[in-house]
Amino acid sequence: MTIFRRRLVLLSLIAFFAAFVSFGAWMYHYTESDPKFCRSCHIMEDAWTLWATGPHKDVTCHSCHVQNLQDRATIVWEWAVGHHEKVAPHTHLDTKICLTCHSSQNGHWKQIAGTPGHQIHVSRVRLDCLQCHYPSLHRFRADAKDCKRCHSKIRINAEGMEDFHCLSCHPFLTQGDERAIRPTREICLSCHLKGKTADETQALSENETLAMDCTQCHKPHGSGKPTNAECLSCHPDALTEPVHVESSATSNCKDCHDSHHPSLRIPKGAPQ
Repeated sequence: MTIFRRRLVLLSLIAFFAAFVSFGAWMYHYTESDPKFCRSCHIMEDAWTLWATGPHKDVTCHSCHVQNLQDRATIVWEWAVGHHEKVAPHTHLDTKICLTCHSSQNGHWKQIAGTPGHQIHVSRVRLDCLQCHYPSLHRFRADAKDCKRCHSKIRINAEGMEDFHCLSCHPFLTQGDERAIRPTREICLSCHLKGKTADETQALSENETLAMDCTQCHKPHGSGKPTNAECLSCHPDALTEPVHVESSATSNCKDCHDSHHPSLRIPKGAPQ
């Protein structure tokens, strides 16, 4: 073999080796880091669409779906010999993986460390993230029915609020201690002042009753509408006051008093 032919063979081997290594590196990157590899399986289209249009669209699949060699081999074997019509559970998502972003002080992601909802459910009760945040494939907003799995005895009895999501009133992601998850006056008024005129809004804002937390009288998970019991919890001597004794006032407090009137102490219909 001439020197030229030897060099040609050597260069061919080097080129083949370089191509093999390059293809291997590309294939490794494609299978490990490119979400398009996951999409190449026809049953992944729905999962892909939800991921691509969701809040995690810039996060690669394996950033969350961490698998060992045995898990990967199992998936390849099932893909080769099985016939699947839908995506089966194929990896466990550890809470620690969620926390690498959501407890990282990275402003790109919602931070949960100082939020009352997570202080209760994650730090104190030790719930796994996916118990609330995985109602269905690649959908991460907690559904009210997921709340009810634990809070099964809680009912919304307030008229007009039956279909409210729990988070409509409970500020899960606000900053503060565990008490901050309770509904505030501002949250209630953000709905109940809608459609009011400027004069009505001002009158309501000046109402001495509305300076209190709405939940002192209104118990959405209780009776729904305020009862005499709520009134008497703050006014225990009301029924023994001369004005009530003289008028034999034994009926519902709201028959005479409009709790949302700017001057609550003036009975309905009385001269202003």
